Amino acid sequence: MKVKNKDRIKRQNKKTIRSEMVNMLVWTSIMTMLLVGGGLSVIIFQWSSIALREDMDFYMESVEKQFTNHLLFWERSVIYLSENENMNYFFRTGSTEGIEKVMKQGVNLFSNQNMVSDTFPIVSDYYVFSKNMEYKGIHFYPETQSADNIKNTRIIDGIKRYRDQDKMFYYRKNGQEIECYFSVYDDDMERMGYCVAIFDMENINKIFSKLEKYQTYYWSIQTNDGTEIGGTGLNGILKDELINLGGEIKKDHKKYLYKKNQDSFGLSTYIIIPKSKLYLDIRPGFQLAWAIAVSMFIAVVVSALYYSRRVTYPLQRIVKKIEQVGTGDFETKLENYNILEFQQISDSFNEMTVRIETLIKEVYETQLLVKEARLQYLQAQINPHFMFNVLTMIAIKVKKHRDEELYQTVTSFAGLMRGKLFRRNEVEIKLKEEMEIAGFYLYLQSERFKDIITYNIEWESDEIKECYVPRLCIEPIVENAVIHGLEPKGTEGRIRVAIREASEDSINIVVEDDGVGFNVNEMDDRKDNKNPRVGVMNIQRLIRNLYGDKYGVLFQSEIGKGTIVTVCLPMRKDRTV
Repeated sequence: MKVKNKDRIKRQNKKTIRSEMVNMLVWTSIMTMLLVGGGLSVIIFQWSSIALREDMDFYMESVEKQFTNHLLFWERSVIYLSENENMNYFFRTGSTEGIEKVMKQGVNLFSNQNMVSDTFPIVSDYYVFSKNMEYKGIHFYPETQSADNIKNTRIIDGIKRYRDQDKMFYYRKNGQEIECYFSVYDDDMERMGYCVAIFDMENINKIFSKLEKYQTYYWSIQTNDGTEIGGTGLNGILKDELINLGGEIKKDHKKYLYKKNQDSFGLSTYIIIPKSKLYLDIRPGFQLAWAIAVSMFIAVVVSALYYSRRVTYPLQRIVKKIEQVGTGDFETKLENYNILEFQQISDSFNEMTVRIETLIKEVYETQLLVKEARLQYLQAQINPHFMFNVLTMIAIKVKKHRDEELYQTVTSFAGLMRGKLFRRNEVEIKLKEEMEIAGFYLYLQSERFKDIITYNIEWESDEIKECYVPRLCIEPIVENAVIHGLEPKGTEGRIRVAIREASEDSINIVVEDDGVGFNVNEMDDRKDNKNPRVGVMNIQRLIRNLYGDKYGVLFQSEIGKGTIVTVCLPMRKDRTV
């Protein structure tokens, strides 16, 4: 016993094939995940860095270009006005007749370039002044008279300040408005008059707000002297540090990407975005790469568990079957496998158990046959022919005495014995002959239990009667219905046998009783000879051996409600064996 316990402990300490396979595949998947994740990370970093840098440069350049295009609107408008004869006359004389129409015509000619969207212009107001300070203004937004007077007064003051300065452009902020003062010259570069354009900073902000996708960004609009007239500021970076039109700059240990542009009307625009935003935009790519790697890792682990079980499960089944053989169960068999090596093991194992069982039977059955022969020799035997002849003689004598009931009883008993004893060599008989045997039995039992057991046999058609079926495949089922169904009931009971076609090539014989019934699930647990399924399972094996697994016996039963047994057989007009 101690030796067995030691062997068991040794086996428990050893690793299983499945654990070794899982460990190997898990480590392989970890290395694969690291290689794939690292490789994808490097590829995504390089590719994304280039793509996102180009995307960032494109966005900064497109924003600057959009603002530049809006300024070009005013540059073209000024050129148009300076070349118009009516405007030239106004600049020289100060006469405003028809000037408003010319101004509107000039603005409308290039109005598409002035609009950030359908309703938001960059330049909200526009004034022209002659040398003698006569002026005319137009507005893109309707204004009250009082507001217009206040604005006119402010603009006149701005013109005076501009005239006192030696500057080409003069800018002044007023809340969200930027006033731009500049001169208009003729072809000989002689000053003809003055113009004032009022920029709406809210609408300019809408242009640069497209950079919000980067969350952190800086922009600035500055004059030639470095005065900032709009924007967020450059976060401590000086414009002199931005040497090229676009590039990269390092400030306070931080890197920035920038774009700058020299625009019309003495303005310069600057856009700066921290380079860290470039890496933040790359982060989803890294997350995707590692998500792919982790997904591959999980897939490999799940596959490892699945396929290791698929490979080791047959081995576990083989070990279990070998242990059953060790307990003396030589009827156990291994199933078929899709894997060739396992199938070879299965075939060899099954052949081995059959051979062992055969050898055991050769040894023990010889002794059993000797004992059975001695017993049969000692037992008194009745010749079946002699018994049938005696019963026939009794039936003839009963018939002469005109006792029809007794005559029918003796005849039925004789027919039952003839069907069971005389045709042992016949495997198949006609269905009408099989049902005749079952009818003899039912008649005898109904006579035995007068007014308690009743029965009826129903044929769907006469054609079915000529079909061949296994001998004694129905009578034992009818016998079970009486013995195990109606007799324990102790009250009136009925048996119904229905023979009908199930399909074009099969028939069903249904034996139904209203007896005590039984629990079908518990039937296999009963190992005694009173189990009603013992005889029926012999019939089941016979049917399937003859005709295949498509046919056989089906039980339906419920305690207290009775039992239905359906026998499915092929519709054959010739014998199979």
